[in-house]
Amino acid sequence: RRRVHAVDVDPAVIDDMAAAHASCPGLTWEVVDLTAAGDKLGMECFDLAVDKGTMDYLLCDELGPALSALRSVRAALKVDGVLLVVSIHPVSLWQALFAALREVAPDDLGFVELR
Repeated sequence: RRRVHAVDVDPAVIDDMAAAHASCPGLTWEVVDLTAAGDKLGMECFDLAVDKGTMDYLLCDELGPALSALRSVRAALKVDGVLLVVSIHPVSLWQALFAALREVAPDDLGFVELR
């Protein structure tokens, strides 16, 4: 059984998208601030997380909120789960970012770069 759970920090976005896609079975919506979510999404319950713009936005500020969001996503992913980041930034920036994150929080995030 396939299930898609979409989250956004903006309640208006969630309301609009839920109404627009009400006929899609298995699609649920929830207002979640990933920077403060902790285990709100559940623990090890998703095979895949797709980020399309959230990390781009969070990285415009301090590193702390981005790390909190990544921790929330990591907690929600199954042990062999995948985080797919769709970004306007080049892969080289993401490689440098995750290398830096490994220095700041080496075992905390648990992500492995796929090549």
